[in-house]
This record gives sequence, C-alpha cells and structure tokens, in this order.
Amino acid sequence: MVDTLIERIVETGEEYDKNSMVLLVGRGSSDPEVKNDLNEIAEMLRRKTGVKQVQTCFLTATSPSLEDGLEIMGESGHSKVFVIPYLLFTGILMNHINKVIKNHPQSEKFILCNYLGYHSNIESVIRERVLEITA
Repeated sequence: MVDTLIERIVETGEEYDKNSMVLLVGRGSSDPEVKNDLNEIAEMLRRKTGVKQVQTCFLTATSPSLEDGLEIMGESGHSKVFVIPYLLFTGILMNHINKVIKNHPQSEKFILCNYLGYHSNIESVIRERVLEITA
C-alpha cells in the first residue's frame, strides 16, 4: 500500500524531499481500528519516504476532518503538501476534496494526488486478506 501511495506522489511530477509533507485523507469510520490502521500506514509512508510529516484526516465519522487536516498542514510553514486520497473510488468524495482544497486560503501549497483506485498492489493485498479468511 505504501508503494502505491509513493507512486501517487511521483505521478504529480512534483519533487518531494524530507521537507515535504503529506496529508493522507481517509474515508472515515466510527470504528477506531480504521483510524489506527490509517495512522500506521501514514507512519510507514513517513519512514519510507523520509518526509518530515505525514498527517491523517478523514472525510466523515471521525476526526480530524479534511478541513482540520488542511489547516494543520497549512500552518506548518512548508510550501509543499501532498494530499493523497486513500480511496478506492472517485465520485463525490474526490470532488469534495478538490473543492475544499481550492477554497482553502493557502491552496497553492497543496498538491492533490490521484486516489488509490485500482492498482496491482491493492489487488495483492485483497488477495492476501481473502486467503487469510478462507484458510
């Protein structure tokens, strides 16, 4: 999953380095494990890329919200923040993320990456989980 997130950053054509920051945007859930899992993925991404900070936020049901996440990253003083939607599908959620970023007073510092979507890495993860369940 982390390799897919790195691909999404690279696809933007913008260079990232240890001074870049990443905002990982999850769908959200009332299940605390969902939040914990995304935070673990964020930490793995931070370690693998060497970026200074990877923050998580959510679109619904838990905090911090997308708006809160953008505020935190906007106040960081860094000029480049990659926003990665941790979503499998587009639709209204991607439209919402794009709209919120465009309306943010510091929108120029945010670089919206592609959502996860279909990727062979994701297929492998799903296949592993199915095998775990059926074994």
